[in-house]
Amino acid sequence: MATNGYLRHVSQQSAAVLDQLRDATSRIGGWEKAMADAKRRHDDLERETDTEITSTGTSPSPFGTIGLRSGGVSPPYVEVPSASALRKRLLHATAS
Repeated sequence: MATNGYLRHVSQQSAAVLDQLRDATSRIGGWEKAMADAKRRHDDLERETDTEITSTGTSPSPFGTIGLRSGGVSPPYVEVPSASALRKRLLHATAS
C-alpha cells in the first residue's frame, strides 16, 4: 500500500508539472511548437557531434580522457546507443 500511495503521489505531481509546462509553452507558440523546436535542436546537436567524430576519427574529449578511436575499442562499447547519447550530451553541456 505504501508503494501504491507513493506512486499515486508521484503521478499527481507529474500531472501538475506537465500542466505547468504546457502553460509555460503557450508563451512561445504552444506545446507542439516547443516540442518541434526541441526535436530540431536535438537533431542539430546530434549532427554536430556525428560530424566531429567522423571528421577526426576520434571522439572529442574535453575531459582530458582518451577519445574513442574507430576500431580501438570493442564494438559493444562503441555501438551502445545510450552510452553514445550520454557522451554527446556531456560534450555539449561542457561546450556551452
